[in-house]
Amino acid sequence: MTVTARSDLSTIAIAKSNRIPNVPPLPTGMAMPWGLEDVLVDQAIAATRNILQTFASQSDVYNVLTTAFGSSMDRMAAEALVNDWLTGAFEFLPAIEIRSAIELNHAYGAFAAATDTVYLSQALLQPPIQPPIQAPIQPVETLTAVLLEEIGHFLDLRLNETD
Repeated sequence: MTVTARSDLSTIAIAKSNRIPNVPPLPTGMAMPWGLEDVLVDQAIAATRNILQTFASQSDVYNVLTTAFGSSMDRMAAEALVNDWLTGAFEFLPAIEIRSAIELNHAYGAFAAATDTVYLSQALLQPPIQPPIQAPIQPVETLTAVLLEEIGHFLDLRLNETD
């Protein structure tokens, strides 16, 4: 299954039509019901947008961006980015696609500059086969963390001329 999103991270274009809101986590070893992947990705995108908007409102946002992306980052581009986040404008963010773990070389996610796309592993949408040793992390939290990581690579490309 390939899931693609508009670059604003607000709408997922999915061939599946069923949406299952507020579905509890599945027991270990069960397959996801039709449409649940769509809901999880939608929730992760919403959580990511909330995190970016909250981050943009912090008083030390530029210090944090400078620490993350270096003192040579494009300050004007960073200011435009922060202003967009503050107003809830996410149009500039990359498209998202869900790909098989094999396609991603068993990585959780990847950002491809050539396609301006974040790729998330379909494995993140599957319940674990065996119970984890530690308390399980909910799929939306995991997807959100991976999505933020990959958006960081996208931002590095946009805010810096060199890596």
